[in-house]
Amino acid sequence: MLRNRAPLFFAATVAAAGALSLLYYLGIRFVPYGINLYDLLRCLFAFAQGVLAWEVHRRFPGKLALPRALASVLEIVIIAAGFIAITVAPITLGQLAIPFLFAALVLVLARERGWVSDLLRRRFPVLIGELSYSIYMTHAAVFFMVAMLASNLGLFDPTQGFVPGTRGTVPDGPIADIVAFGLLTLVIAVSWCTFRWIERPAREWSRRVVDSRATRRAEAIAPTF
Repeated sequence: MLRNRAPLFFAATVAAAGALSLLYYLGIRFVPYGINLYDLLRCLFAFAQGVLAWEVHRRFPGKLALPRALASVLEIVIIAAGFIAITVAPITLGQLAIPFLFAALVLVLARERGWVSDLLRRRFPVLIGELSYSIYMTHAAVFFMVAMLASNLGLFDPTQGFVPGTRGTVPDGPIADIVAFGLLTLVIAVSWCTFRWIERPAREWSRRVVDSRATRRAEAIAPTF
């Protein structure tokens, strides 16, 4: 019953979070204790849209097939639109449209019909996809630790920004780019470790628990002799 109503629930979440985000943009800025309400609403809005995109993909397999050329054009156009939106969004109302762009991109890429989809099926992009949750969970901690280490070495003033290169003491240009790529490489390396020794074992353990419970329920309903 709940599974059948999940799309309706997440559609309502999208509508509510979108409306509240718009109200926030029009005037409400912060809630008590310094929490940025807009960031919370944006995450809720985007997550619900992602679930809806998955539901559309799951419920209509093969029914939204696109010609390869059209799929390739759509992939490139949506990626370009997303890049432009992210670039200008901090100062425009267009920030609210970003989750729609990414939901559309997920749907188009999920069909695996275009040139970009072909690139994403290669080994390194697939690896990054596998590590994506670990990257999401570890990147802030990695940035924070690097910032603290750089601060202790006198290379960075944490009062001027969160990580080196962000309003800190690392000059803009090639040096900042090197720092950014170095941080990215470090995040991927740490995420591989957490995926290999924490996330994947925990996932396998949880599946065994679920499978054992399902087996016990089946045995209770129709015991074997």
